[in-house]
Amino acid sequence: MSTACNISLEASTYEEQPTPPLFWLGVIITLVGSTITPLGMNLQRLGQLQLAKRGKSNLCTSPIWMIGLLVFVCGNTCDAIALAMAPQSVITPLGCVSLVSNLFIARLVLKEVLTSRVVVGSLVVMLGVVGIVFPASQAEECIELRESLDTLLARWRKPAFVIFAALQFTLLVCVTVVVTLLERKMQREAATTSSAAVGPLTRHLSTREKSRLKLGYPVLIGLIATWTVLFVKCAGELITAAVGADGELSHLRDPAAYALIAGLLVSVPCQLTYLNRALCHFEALWVIPSLQCFWSLSSITMGAVFFDEFAAFAPWMYASFLGGVTLSLSGIAIVATSEIASEHPDSSPHGAALLPQDELLGAAVDDEQAAAVP
Repeated sequence: MSTACNISLEASTYEEQPTPPLFWLGVIITLVGSTITPLGMNLQRLGQLQLAKRGKSNLCTSPIWMIGLLVFVCGNTCDAIALAMAPQSVITPLGCVSLVSNLFIARLVLKEVLTSRVVVGSLVVMLGVVGIVFPASQAEECIELRESLDTLLARWRKPAFVIFAALQFTLLVCVTVVVTLLERKMQREAATTSSAAVGPLTRHLSTREKSRLKLGYPVLIGLIATWTVLFVKCAGELITAAVGADGELSHLRDPAAYALIAGLLVSVPCQLTYLNRALCHFEALWVIPSLQCFWSLSSITMGAVFFDEFAAFAPWMYASFLGGVTLSLSGIAIVATSEIASEHPDSSPHGAALLPQDELLGAAVDDEQAAAVP
């Protein structure tokens, strides 16, 4: 690390953790947010299903989808507020609550088949996420670092973070390219399909291509959400510093502060866009647990590099982190295997019951294309 970075980081001030009422208020707020966020996702998917039944595609015309979007935004707003009240390493583990609530919400709202493999796989993912985030929650102990704009910019310039961010962003670009190519192939193939061929849009992909798209969406959304959390945390630190400095807002006039806000304004719409695309083609019982897994892995790693949390890791913390990664990936494999079987009537009594909205969306697209042919 350069001397300038050392000097800037040493200017950071350590304070005791927020007072118990404020700290626990942050915990309660994030629990509420983690509970209602899956509800928003499932309502958005329900809105897509209802639109497909009516042969429409404009999401803004669906009241259910709009309510789901509002609930989703409220849930993420709760997380953003909680990040300003408690350390990120404490807030992140509580996101596991969304995995449990999603099991019941997806069943109640979308009537998705809740098989034993889905339940077991989701619980394994949740256990793995706990293993990933628990070491980070212990590394900070009872000290929280209050940042200024100078210290935040110094952290952005750290060689370790620059290298990690470059690798992560490269992966994000690669996954985006793969997902985009697969989406274009579905659209291209759908344009040449007759209206008599009714089925999910993903039928235009090979088994391997469908698996890539199924995995690509959660990975892409998780990578984007990682940047969203970092931008939110940085913005929250700037606001907290401004409020705590006798109303001093000089650093908010720095162009660098607005660069952080601009990053947030870009990442949030991208995250929401790909989330809705994922829910169009795949069930929430797959999207949400896998998204939570990849987001937790990426977010905790980036946060640890950015805030130097790995420097405080003990050997058991590394073991817990690696064990959590293994469990999370194993849980995703269990859920994915269950859903692949359910999509084939010969291998599952449920047939294709888990993907009714994808079939309807495919039928709606084909009908619109048929109507456009003179």
